Amino acid sequence: MSLDARLAHAVAIQRLRQRDLADLDVADSEILQVSMIEALLDGCYDGDVTVGDLKGRGNFGLGTLQGLDGELVVVDGEFWNIGYDGVARLAPDDTGVPFAAIVTFTEEKRFTLTGPIPRTELEDILVEHLDDPAGCSALRLNGTFGPVTFRSVARQEPPYRPLADVIATDERLFTRDELAGTMVGFHFPDSAAEMNQPGFHLHMVTNDRTTGGHVYDFTLLSAEVFLGQSHTIHVELPERNLAELLELDEVLRTVHRCLVRHGDASVAEVAAATGLDITDTAAALRRLANRGMADRLGGSTGDDPGAASYRAHLAWSRPATLPEALDGM
Repeated sequence: MSLDARLAHAVAIQRLRQRDLADLDVADSEILQVSMIEALLDGCYDGDVTVGDLKGRGNFGLGTLQGLDGELVVVDGEFWNIGYDGVARLAPDDTGVPFAAIVTFTEEKRFTLTGPIPRTELEDILVEHLDDPAGCSALRLNGTFGPVTFRSVARQEPPYRPLADVIATDERLFTRDELAGTMVGFHFPDSAAEMNQPGFHLHMVTNDRTTGGHVYDFTLLSAEVFLGQSHTIHVELPERNLAELLELDEVLRTVHRCLVRHGDASVAEVAAATGLDITDTAAALRRLANRGMADRLGGSTGDDPGAASYRAHLAWSRPATLPEALDGM
């Protein structure tokens, strides 16, 4: 994960698997994130964590549901699914979660704003109130907004397309002149772009819990703002299956196959074995790690990206059968 020194100092990051969640003790203000935004952008819409797994581990957050089925809004411990029809429904406990960020919200600052204040101006105001813009912050806005533009997306079926392609064809926008509701979200620094959306990422649900979604644009009319700082992030990387390997692009398949056959290897060793450019190799290994298909073992990602080392996660969990399956790839 290419996180720069500022974020490394500001936030402690722990990678784990679904099997580790049962023993994970998540303290207040610590973010539990399911998967990586880069994996979601690549089309990883299956999750091995469920809504039920996440309940009790946070009362506030956002994400999406199995198959990219709409928008997830977590507020006051309730997990709301905003479907393609724009209707808010409580998500069943057995629903898969391919991507989410949740936290037990700990208020550190509270203030009231009166508008109208457009989103761009509001974000400037919020950044001024952040104790550490290079870290990760949770924010909640309770108030009245208008106009507001928000969205949801239609559930997808395998083989999954990248998120940009889905948005181009299966996104549905909603605009309301005015509504009262709660916006929940996070501010991540640019250096964490692989982990979560950099800048402000906001979802909302109305006070009557009838509609909401991923917020694009809005004007704040009046709202109470709550801010909290997070210095620890637990990132759950889903277990991937062989079918997902077969859907990878040629470069990712080549790099993963190299890890399977050679075992633990540095970026430089994989580049030499595959004939790929070292920069492309480093990017491919990072993407595999963010998808949960490789484990980063250590080494530099700064001045010498070739020194970072990785292990193929699927080869580790199925050493006997996976190499044979890869022969036909």
